[in-house]
Amino acid sequence: MRLSNMRVKLYHENCWTSELTEMFPEGTLVVPFSRKLNEGVTTTYTLVKTSKTQAKQVAHSERYSKFYPRIVGELGNANHNQMFLISFQFKSENSIYRAIKNIEELIPVQVTYEDEFEIWNFLIPSSGPTNYRKDIINNLRQVADVEGYSLEDGYGMLKGSIDSFLGLIFPPSTMFVLQRLMDIGYFDFPRKVSIDAAARQLGISKGFISKVSRRIFDVLRNESPDGT
Repeated sequence: MRLSNMRVKLYHENCWTSELTEMFPEGTLVVPFSRKLNEGVTTTYTLVKTSKTQAKQVAHSERYSKFYPRIVGELGNANHNQMFLISFQFKSENSIYRAIKNIEELIPVQVTYEDEFEIWNFLIPSSGPTNYRKDIINNLRQVADVEGYSLEDGYGMLKGSIDSFLGLIFPPSTMFVLQRLMDIGYFDFPRKVSIDAAARQLGISKGFISKVSRRIFDVLRNESPDGT
């Protein structure tokens, strides 16, 4: 059975994610890691690339205490790529998980944040009837304001996940180059442009492209970026 990605943009009233952009300074990278629902309480585990001071400010903030923020652990080190796994708890009758739990062949796979909105990604059968998609939207509308939805090949969702996690590891300057390389098809198979053509188009050296590519493969092989 071939699967498609259904991308739904919604506003979940009273959810902590509506205040997420105010918790950390503008530009802070926040990537949802996992969620679980236990006895009506949804716990969200989120990776945040920030300083220890900023992470502690959120965890100890009186304003956000209603979401029980907790620093679960730390990844990386203080000098480079410091990341924190922070959990939040949300208890309400308008749980999205509860609203969709009885819909068959629906797999929630990723949640991202866009200002005060949540972007939910679901894997659904590509050949499913239109009414099936309407049922999903109707269930979500019982607990959230749905701004709209779109369908795309499931590969796009996987690519987005990889991009998000690479952004936690690499600095913005490297991510900018990676994005440009992907846009011109350097990482496509078969490759759409040669390393010489990519260097000319981007105005950077072939050596830098090779270095960036090696760092990606190091990460995907679960090695440290410096190769140690």
